[in-house]
Amino acid sequence: CAVAVENHNSTRVSPSGKLPCVCVDDDIASDAIASLELRGVTPDAWLSEDQKNDSFLLRSTIEGTLYRALDFTLWCDEENEGVVLSTFASLLPFPLSMFLPQNLHKKMKASLEAGDQTSNARLLYSAQKCYESLSIRLGKKKFFFGDTPSSADAILLGHTALVLSAPLKHNPLADLLTGYENLVTSSKALFSRCFSYPLPALPRPDFDLASMKEERAPPTGSEMSSTQFTL
Repeated sequence: CAVAVENHNSTRVSPSGKLPCVCVDDDIASDAIASLELRGVTPDAWLSEDQKNDSFLLRSTIEGTLYRALDFTLWCDEENEGVVLSTFASLLPFPLSMFLPQNLHKKMKASLEAGDQTSNARLLYSAQKCYESLSIRLGKKKFFFGDTPSSADAILLGHTALVLSAPLKHNPLADLLTGYENLVTSSKALFSRCFSYPLPALPRPDFDLASMKEERAPPTGSEMSSTQFTL
């Protein structure tokens, strides 16, 4: 279906405080896919019922693990604070640019650190295992369910596009992601179908995925019990 897209730099338009969001009539929802499905527009209509369930599981895994790890990298990593705040401020008019980025930064950091996953090492370990599971699930296919992209592929692209192109001073997720070539290739293929320019990628010539996997010890105890991936 045809969807009109309107650019917004303020998260105040979204009920969850996050973008993007979908506006249909007088309803505003931050979960675009669920909102469309409630109105009979199903992006995965061509999938079988079992595949739709798989797609939902993939989306939930990506949003629950990778999106949180990216939020932590953007808002809680002190090395990235200057880049994130200055970029956000550049998109806002005066006087919002003077205080809104700092206010959002404090809000996001407090929200993320208030949860039970406050360890950056734990989040990165979970992200690594998630990338590995997704890579195995994708295999040699173009997209998760063949040659046609699904909502799960779109949700993955929403993560990988920012990870691969954000000019962060410290970007461990990009270091991990570029170690799974099929995920990067699939994301670039979907990006090229949606946009007229290629997905920019940050070069990582000095990164050794094997050494990172060896150096990063897995979590123990309660941390391990809550990190499960079955795709």
